[in-house]
Amino acid sequence: MKKSKKMQEWSVGLRLMHGENYGPDTAKKRLDDLADYFPVISLGPKDVTFRLTVSAVTPEEAITRAIQVVGAGVYLSINVMTVDELEREIEKPTVPDLVSAAEIGEMAGVSRQRADQWADSSDFPPPAVTTRAGRLWLRVSVNRWLERTPRRVGRPRTPQPAQKRLAASK
Repeated sequence: MKKSKKMQEWSVGLRLMHGENYGPDTAKKRLDDLADYFPVISLGPKDVTFRLTVSAVTPEEAITRAIQVVGAGVYLSINVMTVDELEREIEKPTVPDLVSAAEIGEMAGVSRQRADQWADSSDFPPPAVTTRAGRLWLRVSVNRWLERTPRRVGRPRTPQPAQKRLAASK
């Protein structure tokens, strides 16, 4: 006996190239036309992305149905997931891992003040965000910088006048 598969709700993303006359008015009309599919449209300079909710048994059927609804075009990318998967994806934080100068100091085993000095150098990654409380950097960028930048441990030596060196050596 063959077990029948269950109909599911799928979220299908379709990214297509569009012509020059595809603007906000056209996108708004498409939103109205596709209202039964709970559409979301993102309009880029040369592409448009549709996200539709369709009922189907398999992801392949969901993609086929979404393409039929949107129509012919040059498709740049297609993705599909269940609506439950989409909801889990939406709940994930989208803010990248950011670090302050104090945290950079901890990562590198130096003081916050030394980390601030590094941050002022021209080869240090630019801050991702600057707030009234200070600058924040992408952790991944700082890690890359720390890995490829040689550092000396300790304070730099203070140059001594030649006379003091001679006196100290006697």
